Amino acid sequence: MTSKQVRGGLLGALVATLLLMVAACGMTPASPAAGASGTPGATGTQQFVNCAQLPEMKGARQTVEIPSIDFPATGAAIVTVTSPASAPMQVVRYVACMQVFTKGSVGPGISVPVVSNTSSPTAEVIEVLNLVNRGWVQGAFFPFDGSQLRPCSTAQLCFALDPQDFVELEQIANHSHGVLTFVLRVASAQPLLACDPALFPVDTFASSYSITNNATIPLPPNTIKSTNYEDAVGITTYFCTGGTVASIQAFMAQHLPASGWSSLTFNGVQIWKSPSGTGPFCIRVNPITDARKWSILYYVSCPDLG
Repeated sequence: MTSKQVRGGLLGALVATLLLMVAACGMTPASPAAGASGTPGATGTQQFVNCAQLPEMKGARQTVEIPSIDFPATGAAIVTVTSPASAPMQVVRYVACMQVFTKGSVGPGISVPVVSNTSSPTAEVIEVLNLVNRGWVQGAFFPFDGSQLRPCSTAQLCFALDPQDFVELEQIANHSHGVLTFVLRVASAQPLLACDPALFPVDTFASSYSITNNATIPLPPNTIKSTNYEDAVGITTYFCTGGTVASIQAFMAQHLPASGWSSLTFNGVQIWKSPSGTGPFCIRVNPITDARKWSILYYVSCPDLG
């Protein structure tokens, strides 16, 4: 018998012995862990601990407001209008992510992410969005094309608030550490202006924007204001206006001085300064290229204008 045959016989005997030991313990050889390739939501080696780490949430907005829905401040979403502008209703699709937290698990007022699997992801999403307390009632229809009500499938959860406000939930998935993803559709009456629904969720017009009582920024007619977005430089506020780029520029150039703002140049940039008892306050009207999405920067502190 050759040495190769001897090694083969010993290896075969060793494998047979191991299999007998496994069987005696009532065990079966384990199969590879499902999702070990690292796909989102898998229970294998790759674990996701927040929404920003999910590949499908790349580029998602971190600040999202939805009328009559309590979308969490820690959530994120990719927002798309899916209905044509000619439809009587606007349908907005949110590819959304949020993280469920266990309240008080560390101490009073302290919350930590859920590490174990959420028992009912669907119930968690409905609760966090506060649909029931907001008055949403589960129904069976949704205007997917913005025109006609169509039946919802068994994989879709549909709700109605009144005859012209609808919500549809689907594709709810549970990832690690309490991270939940889902697709949310919201249908409501077509807005008067075709503005970005992520920046301008509420169709409310404003004639001015007040930093304080002593620093009011006039706004062109038919303008909708967004929420504020703050960074180290200052606070940026977006606006959607029914006019043109030229009409907005002309309005601001005329009405800012009339409201007490003085035009100054700083590093080649036009800065508007308003004196105040607690100021001064400084703003910049960022270059306007789109009347439906322009912005004003309010500086945390005025630049050194000399």
